[in-house]
Order: sequence, then C-alpha cells, then structure tokens
Amino acid sequence: MDNPKVATVKVRLPGEGAYRELTSIEDLADALMKEWPFEVSSPARYRARVKCLDAMNGLCGPEDARTAFIAACREAGIDFVC
Repeated sequence: MDNPKVATVKVRLPGEGAYRELTSIEDLADALMKEWPFEVSSPARYRARVKCLDAMNGLCGPEDARTAFIAACREAGIDFVC
C-alpha cells in the first residue's frame, strides 16, 4: 500500500489542546480509525474511511480522501483548518 501526501489539514480532535498537522493519507486514516471520538459515527466518517483505504490502494486520488475527511470533520463538529 502507498501512503500518498495530501495538502495539510490541521485538526483538533476532542481532548487535544492544539491543532495537529495531517499531511498524508495514513495520517487521515489514523485519525478516523484510531483517534476519532467513538460516539461520533456517521455516514461521512464511513465514506472518509473508505476513501482513505481506496487512496492507499490507488483506487482514488489522495485529494478525494482529503475532501471526504474534511466532510467528516464538518459533520462531527471537529475543528479543522485547511
């Protein structure tokens, strides 16, 4: 699997004081799968997880995964900066 780079997304997940820079598909996927608040499960999060896996496998572009990640942040009310 590949780990394509994406334009930086700064995100502050619940419980974190500062924004963290996510710069690759792996960073986005880790945030979605390991660090996302468990009580926040949504269709947008599911789509973002699928897009990240697809991007790692070359089935879609990295920016598609980034766009889906941002949509998941919006839906969950998670602070981010593009």
